[in-house]
Amino acid sequence: MKKIADGRKDAYIRQFARDAKAWGKPVYISFAHEQNAPYYEWAIGKNGNTHYDYIRAWRRVVSLFRSEGATNVRFVGCPATTAAITTGFKASYPGDSYVDWTALDGYNYGTVYTPSGWTSFTNRFSNAYNEITGFAPTKPMMIAETSSVEVGGDKAA
Repeated sequence: MKKIADGRKDAYIRQFARDAKAWGKPVYISFAHEQNAPYYEWAIGKNGNTHYDYIRAWRRVVSLFRSEGATNVRFVGCPATTAAITTGFKASYPGDSYVDWTALDGYNYGTVYTPSGWTSFTNRFSNAYNEITGFAPTKPMMIAETSSVEVGGDKAA
C-alpha cells in the first residue's frame, strides 16, 4: 500500500485507467477489498499497512483514474464482515469524494470453524450495514460477495 500511496505504481495504474476508459462500458472496481481481513497482502495490519496507508493508496488510485479521464469507472469500498471483524470500517474509509459505492463481503461458515457458527444473512450483514450507512448514508450499497457452506444449518434458508 505504501508503494501505491507513494506513487511507485503510477505507470501501471495509469495504464489500467486508460484501458478502462478505452473500454467505455461501466466498470466497478473494489480496489483492495476486505482491507480489514488479515488474509490479503494489502490488509491493514499486514506488511506494515496502516489505515493511513490504505486511505492514501485508495485516494491515489482514484485520483489517477480521474486524471486519465476514466469517468466510466466507479470505486466500491468493500470491507469483510467475518465473524471476528464486523465493525471499525470508518477508520479505513477513504471519504465520500473517493468512494462511489459501498459494499460488504460476508460469508456463512456454518459450523466449519465453531460449533455454533451458523448465522443468518441478517446476522452476518446487519451490524456492518448499519455502521457503513451511518457514516456514508448517501452512498449506494451492494452486497459484493456472499456464500454459505453446506454444513451446520439450512443453506437454502
